[in-house]
Amino acid sequence: TNNNKKKKNKTTHTWVLPKAESYSKTLGELQIMSGTRVLVERISSDGTWKRQDNPRHWREMEVGDIIDALDTERKWYESEVKAIKPVDKPEQVYIHYIGFDSRWDEWIAIDSDRVAKRGRHSTPRKPRDVSYGKGPPIARGAVGLANLGNTCYMNSIIQCLSSCVPLTDYFLAQTYTQDLNMDGPSKGLLAEAYASVMDTMWSNQHKVFAPSALKTEVGRARKEFQGCKQQDSQELLLILLDRLSSDLNRVRTEKD
Repeated sequence: TNNNKKKKNKTTHTWVLPKAESYSKTLGELQIMSGTRVLVERISSDGTWKRQDNPRHWREMEVGDIIDALDTERKWYESEVKAIKPVDKPEQVYIHYIGFDSRWDEWIAIDSDRVAKRGRHSTPRKPRDVSYGKGPPIARGAVGLANLGNTCYMNSIIQCLSSCVPLTDYFLAQTYTQDLNMDGPSKGLLAEAYASVMDTMWSNQHKVFAPSALKTEVGRARKEFQGCKQQDSQELLLILLDRLSSDLNRVRTEKD
């Protein structure tokens, strides 16, 4: 909790750190009154605190950062930093225009006017599954999947898995949320994306939709699935089941 002291139009916050034994208690048990400001920090699984006392400037980019980038046709898009060179003193970033084929990825100088802070010029792209075809299907679950390029290989696997009643019921009943493993390779995101697909297919509200959010997560799992080219259905099935198994694995640590 904190105490405020006003001085020359500035407010100083003095935070009181609770004792370690109080970490497992609720705010009510700590007798914190309504209206009291509380600073909450999240502790990592390794026991360290995720603090950032000196936030990076947006041009001090790291792999995985999301920025705005201007393409060669002078259009701004939200983009992801895929690589940086040289590593010791970065001068260029390899960016991927989010939502577009990887063939458009390119190197851009960090100090170029073609890069900007996220949100300055572009509108964030939110994953959307539903594309069109609203209205009840001819039968519950009988929903068409639109191609995202040449993604019939993925759509056929989704349709097959959707017909596996025990697996589909597991997701529709939200039982999977009890097993989510946030420490896995996909941080639970692929399982969440797959669950969203099942919810939409069995909601009885859509005739056709495009499973774009799931495709994005599969592409993060294996880079060959990032583009819109035809791929092998069996390979997609293997990586999808493998990542679902990791995302929903109750065993967090291996036995000695």
